[in-house]
Amino acid sequence: MTVMPAVTRLRKDLFKPGVTRINGGTVVIDNGCSMPEYIEDDLLDEQRRPYKILIPEMWTPLPAGTRLIVIINGDNVFLMKREKELESLVPEEGPQQAYNNSPHIGHQNQLRYTDMTVSDGNVRIGNFFKNYKNFEMYRKDLTLYAAGFFGFLGWIAIVFAAYGFIFRLTPLGDGYFAVGLPLIPIMTIVTVVVADIMYGRKMKEKYKDLKSVTKVILVRSLRAGGQPLRDFVVCEKNSNGIFETRHYAGTGLADESDASKMLPGQIIYKYTYRNNEVFLGTK
Repeated sequence: MTVMPAVTRLRKDLFKPGVTRINGGTVVIDNGCSMPEYIEDDLLDEQRRPYKILIPEMWTPLPAGTRLIVIINGDNVFLMKREKELESLVPEEGPQQAYNNSPHIGHQNQLRYTDMTVSDGNVRIGNFFKNYKNFEMYRKDLTLYAAGFFGFLGWIAIVFAAYGFIFRLTPLGDGYFAVGLPLIPIMTIVTVVVADIMYGRKMKEKYKDLKSVTKVILVRSLRAGGQPLRDFVVCEKNSNGIFETRHYAGTGLADESDASKMLPGQIIYKYTYRNNEVFLGTK
């Protein structure tokens, strides 16, 4: 069992020579935290206490004391359960036994980054609709495919209905099809173009009041099974410049094709619009 995003997508990036670091970790249970956490063997604060860090993604609950392999590739951190062929990578037991008073953090990367401002924020806001195309669960490409498919069927029905109810009874007769049939692909293309324009207008109307953009550290990004929802957990600085962990749930938070490529620990951008609503993306 692994505690990470889809293995097939990440396997090639997990063990990059010269980049990958491996450490041990231990699952801990804290009744004051609503999400599962772990402590890393050699990651301590100034008082020699291990940090309690949120587990990025976990499909099956793990009991306290479960040993993990912490794989660090640059900004990205992945967790694997220590079992079978992997047991020799880290010790069976961690060196840290006392952690009741340990500080909570959302991700270890928040210890590395101090400046989360975006110097080119206005440029990013100006390029927002160039960078992001597939909003929410309604991907733009799927929307256009649907417009083309149903538009094609609809124009077939219209052309033949027009023949049956109108032109069949006129002197034009079957000669109508010389004009009617070519109209089907032409009007299908027109339907797709119109759908594209309407989609763009809808999104620009929704996100027209973009106010600011800041950097945040991604902890997790998950789609609920069978639900049109994407949940984000991120580390971000509050108005006092202190890191805090925030949970954003629901639709309207990201470009779906962009969000599906996000990795735990990655720096992403939080766009604020309207009444402090947010949009999260990698660009």
